[in-house]
Amino acid sequence: MSGIPNNSGSSVASSLPALVAARGKSDPQGTVLRRKDLGIWQPLAWAELGSRMRRVAGAILGAGVSRGETVGILSETRIDWGVLDLGIQAAGCIAVGLNPAEPAAVLARQLVETGCSLLFVEGAQQLDMVLDHRNEVPGLRGVVIVDMKGLRDFSDPMCSSLEEFLIQAPDSADFDTVIASLGGDKPAAIIYTAGNTHDARPVLFSHGNIMAMANAGRVLDIRAGDERLAFLPMCHVIERVLGFYLSLLTGAISNYVESADTVPENLQDLQPHVLVAPPRFWRRLYNRMRVAESEATTLQRWTLGRAMSPGGLLGPVGDKVVLSTVRRNLGIDRLRRAVVAFGTLPKDVADRLTALRVPVAELYGTTESGGLGFLSGAAGQDVRVASRGELELSGAHIAVGYWHAGGTAEQLVRDGWLPTGDAARVDGSAIRLLGRAEHGEVATAIEIALRSNPYIADAIALPAGDGVVCLVMIDPDTVEPWAQRANIPFTGFASLVRAEQVQDLVAQAIAAVNSAGAGAERIRGFRLIDQRYEPGDAELSPVFQLRRAMVCMRYQADIDTLRRGA
Repeated sequence: MSGIPNNSGSSVASSLPALVAARGKSDPQGTVLRRKDLGIWQPLAWAELGSRMRRVAGAILGAGVSRGETVGILSETRIDWGVLDLGIQAAGCIAVGLNPAEPAAVLARQLVETGCSLLFVEGAQQLDMVLDHRNEVPGLRGVVIVDMKGLRDFSDPMCSSLEEFLIQAPDSADFDTVIASLGGDKPAAIIYTAGNTHDARPVLFSHGNIMAMANAGRVLDIRAGDERLAFLPMCHVIERVLGFYLSLLTGAISNYVESADTVPENLQDLQPHVLVAPPRFWRRLYNRMRVAESEATTLQRWTLGRAMSPGGLLGPVGDKVVLSTVRRNLGIDRLRRAVVAFGTLPKDVADRLTALRVPVAELYGTTESGGLGFLSGAAGQDVRVASRGELELSGAHIAVGYWHAGGTAEQLVRDGWLPTGDAARVDGSAIRLLGRAEHGEVATAIEIALRSNPYIADAIALPAGDGVVCLVMIDPDTVEPWAQRANIPFTGFASLVRAEQVQDLVAQAIAAVNSAGAGAERIRGFRLIDQRYEPGDAELSPVFQLRRAMVCMRYQADIDTLRRGA
C-alpha cells in the first residue's frame, strides 16, 4: 500500500505519524485540533501536534518499551487521547484503545489479552480501576497519569505523571528514520468491538489499513478545513477512525467538547460541516426540537410547518429565515450530511431532518472494517451478499485480524472477503440489512420496529415458542415529559417504569408492531428494563446500544418467566 497524498504537495504518507510530520512542515500553523477551555476554542497547530507526538514517542522508547509492543490508552475523549495514539504509533508500537466504561475486572483481562506493557490513564478514577487489579496484569510495567487532579500527594513506583514521563524523551532521537519505517502491513492500532452481541474483541489494524480509510473521507464528503465535533468515546471505531483518523487524513478540524453535558451547547457554537453519530444522538437532537416546538406560539408552529412542507411552501425565504434558524439553534445549520452510524434512524427522526433540508445518510460498518461498509444501502464492488445470505466486505481497509494473547492475529478475510455476521438481501442496486444472522430476520425486524417508536430507546427480541418475547428500554427523554404532561407521579426512573400508564404506553407500541406484521411471529410478552442506562454504563456499548449478552444475563429470570407464559 503506497499511502495517500499528505496534502503537502511534495510526498506521500505511509502512516498517520508520517502524515502529521509532513503537515507540520508544509502547514505548521494550520489548525488541526481544538478544545473548549473556559468558553474559548483553543487551537492546536500541525507543527505543535507533531512536536507533542515526537515527545510521547521518545518517552515511550526512553522508558524501555520496544518497537512492536502494545501500549494502552484508558481515557475519556480529549485531545490528549489523539496525541498519545499518534505518539505510540510513532514509536513503532501498537496503540490499544480501552473503554473506561468497562468494569475494572474486564479492563484487567483486556490488558492481559493485548499484552500492554505501558498504560496511559486519564486521571484518578481510571488509575484506581487499574491499581485495584494490577496483580492480575503481571506484564504491565508502568502507568502514566495524564491529569494529576486530586493526586498531588500520590506516590507509587509503578506510576508517573505525564509531565514526569515526558522528561525521558531524548532530544536527539532520530524519529524521521523510525517514522519512515512505518507503513504497509506493520501493526499500528488495536480497536475493541462494541460488544453489542458478544464480548468485546480486540481488532488489529496495520498502518496500511488506516491509510486506506482515506477513501471514507470521500464517501462521507469530508473536506479539508471542515469543522467536526469530537464527543463520542475515542475507544470506539466511530470517533477514533471515522472521526480522528479521517480528520487527519482529509485535513478536517476536530473540536473536542468540554464534557458530555456541554455537547448541545458546543454543537450550537461550532455548527459543524459533517457529523457522524449513532441513532441515539440524532433522536436526542430530534427530541430537543420537539420540545422547542411545543413551547412555540401557534403562528411559529404554523410557519415552521409550511416551511418544512414538501417543496418548501414558503420558498427560499422559508429556508433562509425559518429553517435556517431552527437548524442554527440545533447546531446543524452548516451540515452537508447527517451520517447515522451503526444503526437505523427511526422514520420520524429521518423525516424531520429531511424536512429541515439536512441530507441524511445511513452508514453501515463494522469495527473490523474500520467503521466503513457502505453508505445508505448502495451496493458497490467492495460489498456483496454471499450465497448463504451473509453480508461480506472487501478492501484494503479491512483489519488484519482479531488479536490474541501472545501477539498472533486471527485472520478475518476468507478468499478476500470479510464475513460480517449480518444477514442481508439485495433489492435492485441497494442492500437491505436484515440484522444479525444468528438472531433471525423476524427478531431483528421486530427490534427495528420497536426502536422506531419515539418512546422506546432500544429493545431485545428473543425467540419464545412460535413468537418472541422482548426486553424494552424506554427513552426517558420522551417518556418523562409525556408522564409530566399526563400528571403521572414518579420519583425516579424505576418508579416511572412501574407506572401503569407507562406499561400501557409500551403495550400499545407492542400491539402496533404486532398489527403491522413486522414478522410472521408475534410479540408474546415484554418486560421493561427498570434501570436507567446512560452513556458510560457498561450495559451500553460505546455506540449507545444495549449489550445483549450482559442485559439478558441480568434479566434472565424475567426472560424465563416471559417464555413460560408465551
